[in-house]
Amino acid sequence: ADLGVVRVGTSVSHPAPERSPWGFARCPTLPRLPPGLAFSDDGSLSGTVRFDPYRPASYRVEFVAVSTAQWDIAEVGIVRLEIAFQVEANVAPPGFDRQAFDREQQRASAEASQLLEDIWSAWDLYERQELAHAETIKRMTACLHELRTLLEQYPRLQGGKFWAELGGFHMNVHKLMENKLFECELYFGQALMFPDATVRSRAEQNLEGCYNKRLLEAARFMWMDGCSQMMRDEWSLAAETLRLAADKKDGWGWGVNHGDIWIAEATARIVVGAERAGGGADAARELAEAA
Repeated sequence: ADLGVVRVGTSVSHPAPERSPWGFARCPTLPRLPPGLAFSDDGSLSGTVRFDPYRPASYRVEFVAVSTAQWDIAEVGIVRLEIAFQVEANVAPPGFDRQAFDREQQRASAEASQLLEDIWSAWDLYERQELAHAETIKRMTACLHELRTLLEQYPRLQGGKFWAELGGFHMNVHKLMENKLFECELYFGQALMFPDATVRSRAEQNLEGCYNKRLLEAARFMWMDGCSQMMRDEWSLAAETLRLAADKKDGWGWGVNHGDIWIAEATARIVVGAERAGGGADAARELAEAA
């Protein structure tokens, strides 16, 4: 729906779509809305548009919300709601101190940038083998926590750029075998909420990397399951589990980098072959131990 032109100080009342499901409040791009507007779970939008110091005198709003509340019902599925309008007369009201606002934003941006430099410095030292693994995690995690705290105070700082950075450096920590994929996806998801196309593009690219890491993670845990099944002499089941694990990322896994999944699958299939050849459980077990 396109609401046309809306001036600061005027009211907006957009009703919920007919026959639409609830659940839109689960995934709305709220940072794109001007101050003063409230979005409801049923998809309705209402309120009075207020001055937004982060935006120019005239700007375009392209708001999106998605409901997955009834995704499993064929007649409904995943519902995407779009509301667009042009905001005019976004001019500071009397008494607003633009210089003080800008100084505050610059100070916060400088603090965030310094934290990113500290994080990058720790990572660089680690790659040059000048900083221990545990100390690298400790330093990076501490700085990331400080950045998160800062962004809670200034959530719209530089149009969402630092949310994308927060997600990106959590991915670096994940590479150090700390399970941080949830944080990566959370902060990249936050960056996607903003109107800045560059910020959204970076988040989208990194979310693809998150998905690939999820595949590696799944392969690792399936490999562990397969090994447990072998220890219980469930060789046929283990062979199938390990085949599926190898198919996730061509034999790779999270921290499983030396063909371990294929070796385990080969072991299971050798034992299955021995059992089918009539060698019996004892012969199969000897083969497994030798492998």
